[in-house]
Amino acid sequence: MRHIEMDTMAASIAHEIQQPLSAIMLNTESAEAMLSGQAPDIEEARSALIDVGNDARRVREVIDGIRNMFNKDLRGRALLNPNNLIRDVCTLAEVDLRMQGVTAALSLSPELPQVVIDRGQFRQVMLNLILNAVEAMREITDRPRVLRIGSDVTQDQSDVVITVEDSGTGVDDKDIDYIFDPFFTTKPTGTGVGLAICKSIVEAHGGRLSASRKAPHGMIFRIYLPLPEASLPARFAPR
Repeated sequence: MRHIEMDTMAASIAHEIQQPLSAIMLNTESAEAMLSGQAPDIEEARSALIDVGNDARRVREVIDGIRNMFNKDLRGRALLNPNNLIRDVCTLAEVDLRMQGVTAALSLSPELPQVVIDRGQFRQVMLNLILNAVEAMREITDRPRVLRIGSDVTQDQSDVVITVEDSGTGVDDKDIDYIFDPFFTTKPTGTGVGLAICKSIVEAHGGRLSASRKAPHGMIFRIYLPLPEASLPARFAPR
């Protein structure tokens, strides 16, 4: 895994927990307002508090994932199906998708093999890529805002590949080689550490993360995770 300086780690933590903390504050204020009126809306307040709990767990997972990554802690890794975690993260990002008018389209292989991953770290990677895609489509008004997420096995059956595609503005050719560099960002308010952390996490799992422009609009990010031979279903098993 590439070395990342302590200031990058600090910036990454701030970057990754900013959104769930903002959601916690918003839902807490909403729940308080729903309970303060003459006719308290108990059900809506309960729903807001459930969201608070989910976002609090998300913050904890982000912090645990980053800590484990820098400690090279392998105890959190297990054989898991990435599809289940992808669906979980899409649920976490549902509010962001809805607020930005983004349609999520999933194309997940129904027989996807399990891979050895850290649940919290993988969710962090997927959430970061999804929120980056949402941000890239924020200003789009002349075409649908579509987030496509797919999963499959590579043709040589050596890796699970997960794709995250958007219909946003894309990245200039001159910048494409630098987007995974710490502190490089094309966003006015970006920290430039999210993608660097994602790549470090994927590489720490023996995989790789790539990015390319999508024709005619947007970007495609591909996560490759090595496939343990023992976890291959029959149709993927070596012959």
